[in-house]
Amino acid sequence: MERWFKTELRSIDAVRHDGVWVWNESFLLESDIYWHEEVLTPRRILRQLRKWGYLTESSKGKLRVVDEGDLIEIQEKNTGRPLLALFLQETKTA
Repeated sequence: MERWFKTELRSIDAVRHDGVWVWNESFLLESDIYWHEEVLTPRRILRQLRKWGYLTESSKGKLRVVDEGDLIEIQEKNTGRPLLALFLQETKTA
């Protein structure tokens, strides 16, 4: 059975507190985005976010994707500062 995920994309405003990044606030950018499980890979996620204009071409090599189960965070590679988040909810069909 194929697995599809309905996602919500959020921009993150985070502050550094005691050496760790803490979300201060998040802002909804898109809702009801559907992803097939096969395309939920770091490279494909970043490529799609660039296509949609949420990331610039100059961000290549400067970001990392952190998968925390039902949340995928896009972070700056050198600082760990969260920039974007995808909230995942499994759905039966797209």
